[in-house]
Amino acid sequence: MTDQDILGVRDRVHGYAVQAHHKCGRKVPVEDFESEGMLAVCGCAERYDRSLNVSFSAYCNRRITGAMQDLVRRECLISRAHGGIATFSSLNDIVAGADDAPVEAIDTLVSDAESPDVDVDRQRRTAAVVEALLSMPEPELLVVSLYYYEELNLREVGDVLGVSESRASQIHTKALVSLRKKMGV
Repeated sequence: MTDQDILGVRDRVHGYAVQAHHKCGRKVPVEDFESEGMLAVCGCAERYDRSLNVSFSAYCNRRITGAMQDLVRRECLISRAHGGIATFSSLNDIVAGADDAPVEAIDTLVSDAESPDVDVDRQRRTAAVVEALLSMPEPELLVVSLYYYEELNLREVGDVLGVSESRASQIHTKALVSLRKKMGV
């Protein structure tokens, strides 16, 4: 592993840090994300094996984003009810009106729960998507996972697979067509 390899990843770490900073509602400084990312890069440098035929940059991606996601989980309040990472620090921030008037406890007991039919329908759709994904060939599943879950661009996906960006795009398109067909969309 060379210093040049590590320096080549530094700009990517900064880009991921800025994205994570915004996802966390700007509660955690960009520098904290950069530190976590560079610590992940150092760990990758110790474990990287060139015989894997994967570039160092591609090898680091998952570990960098994972380290930053761990920091988000540690430092930001996660609210599944609000669909992701919330940017508030207390219940008062959630329920206080625009004029910061006090809120009575009874006012906070409104249920946003969906009807059981909607919940069952969502569970069925989720099960159908999971079944369709699991029936995909491994290269397509890997492209979908890297592109949507790991948030890699198609060039980076191509690096991980050892193919060109255009081939990664073709596999991605094939995977989407396959999923739509299996889902009847």
